[in-house]
Amino acid sequence: MENLRKAIIFDKDETLMTTEFGKNGGDSVTLRPDIDDLIEKLLEAKKHGVEIVLCTDASEIGVERFFLLKPEFEKVFDRVITREDYMDIQAKFPVDTPEYEALCTGSQKTGVLLEYDSVLFIDDQAEHGKGLIYTYNAVQGLKTDISYFNVGRYELPDSNSMFRFIEASRIDPNMRELFNEYLKVLRSEKGCKTMCSAIDVFMKKDYEPSLTIIESENGTFDDRLSKSNTSELPIYIDDRYVPIYETWKSICEQK
Repeated sequence: MENLRKAIIFDKDETLMTTEFGKNGGDSVTLRPDIDDLIEKLLEAKKHGVEIVLCTDASEIGVERFFLLKPEFEKVFDRVITREDYMDIQAKFPVDTPEYEALCTGSQKTGVLLEYDSVLFIDDQAEHGKGLIYTYNAVQGLKTDISYFNVGRYELPDSNSMFRFIEASRIDPNMRELFNEYLKVLRSEKGCKTMCSAIDVFMKKDYEPSLTIIESENGTFDDRLSKSNTSELPIYIDDRYVPIYETWKSICEQK
């Protein structure tokens, strides 16, 4: 089919970047490694008529900060949707249509996806993929071809925890080796490369109203961290030793 409206839609937080919230209000933002490779891939997709969309629960101020960090993204995204825009999108779908039912069944972002004929949605939470599966199975008559890719959360331990990790590795030589492996996992994060691969799959896909879950060949960032030997690295916190992966997960859950 020609003249299909196609889009690649990105979440922002923990998908393209992560934020460390400082104790005194001084936040620091870190982009995923190899972000320039992703930008190049998106610019290539734009040449084929694909819209690049940023759809985030963040505020407009949060998006502005993101663009200040990487101005190149302003030229990449054709459309930016923040939480302030969701109500306007919901109003576009008449009651008693499959799209309206899907919007009521799914998340607010579902409405954004259903504005397109063919769409690739990339974010960091597997729960969103499960929600899309439920929505597509529950609602008959949807005409959007949705592909979903979970890149995994990109979230690093805060500076306080990293300091404790470093101190522990200085005390015990065995910990030092594990800590070095832990840093290696952090530095070798392949999220942008796996997103590029997902985009390649999407660009080759024929239009068919359905839901496709694109799997990552290398696993998500948190999968690789949990499977590495670093999961057993003990850190002394609150008068007890805690495996580093348990500490890392608790940090993620608290934010």
